[in-house]
Amino acid sequence: MERPRHPGRPARGTLAARRDDLLVVALDLFIRHGYAQVSLAAIAAAAHVAVRTIYVKFGGKPGLLMALIAAEQQRHQRQLEALPACADMQRQLELYAGHLTRRVRDERVMRLQAIVTADGDAAARAAWHAAGPGQLAARLEALFGQANARALFDAGLTAQDLCAHFFHCLAGHTAAGCALTPAAQDRQIERGLRLFLRGTLRDCATNGIDYGSLK
Repeated sequence: MERPRHPGRPARGTLAARRDDLLVVALDLFIRHGYAQVSLAAIAAAAHVAVRTIYVKFGGKPGLLMALIAAEQQRHQRQLEALPACADMQRQLELYAGHLTRRVRDERVMRLQAIVTADGDAAARAAWHAAGPGQLAARLEALFGQANARALFDAGLTAQDLCAHFFHCLAGHTAAGCALTPAAQDRQIERGLRLFLRGTLRDCATNGIDYGSLK
């Protein structure tokens, strides 16, 4: 039996939507004016809530920032879970390369990262790493730790080494937050994968990965 709701109390879904709206407003203001320059009063006015509501739900601006990081962690997790699992190593690397390139080109993700780096405390920076690169790194390290991967890549490189090189090749020279046409993005992914594979494979001629035909 459905529990009776208290008169005048918003439904749980409505409360969640209001919370999400508040986070969107807060991030917009942080991006537009800078984290340090935005007051709770300004956020409350733009979101049409009381300042006390923000204090109760988030405990102030640091809590708002942590909530933004948590929301991004959930969003990133959904994106990773939506990627198909492939038995083919080359195809799996292409999927992860495309995912990483899209994230680095996502302006709001990169602006939030800049805010956390500049204005967040150690806990916020650690949470951001876990929410963003940490989630992808965990999947890459698991992939590179598989027996078939160990047979393909240089035996002197650990899974952590391969993961770090993958990030550098795909994102190290990318203009963060800048949009690309689909064709230009495909070319960037191909170049990054070529660089990664040329520097890590045991034997490019016989290992079954044709980095010259990556698409």
